[in-house]
Amino acid sequence: LGRNKPILHRDLAVKDLLVEAFRRGHQDLLFVVPFVTRILESCASARAFRPPCPWLMAILGVLCELHTITDLKLNIKFSVEVLCKDLGIDMKDIKTYDVLRDKDRKICDQLVTAKERAVATGEPAATQSARFSYADINVSG
Repeated sequence: LGRNKPILHRDLAVKDLLVEAFRRGHQDLLFVVPFVTRILESCASARAFRPPCPWLMAILGVLCELHTITDLKLNIKFSVEVLCKDLGIDMKDIKTYDVLRDKDRKICDQLVTAKERAVATGEPAATQSARFSYADINVSG
């Protein structure tokens, strides 16, 4: 994002990832929310993804909706507040759409464990191959 290159929905559906983590429970939120906020921190240096970018504002709306939940861990709330401060946005200015409370919303599952994937596909968990290997990962720009 910092290089003005988007994250494609087929690679990572960020808003669906947040909704799925919320539905699965607070334990999943403990690692999904900091992951998403770290990704979105790079929007501060990007030209194409600065506020009021609709993609960014929709994700921030879900994060602010999470922030309003009373029994949420403080470190999750803190990471949302830090992100808004880094982006120079007041949380009161971000519009929320009750995405988390919409039970009929269809999302793509991204937090599937190896055991759940094995049950869904009918294969043993050990025989499934990884989507990417270390040789496929290119860290140079």
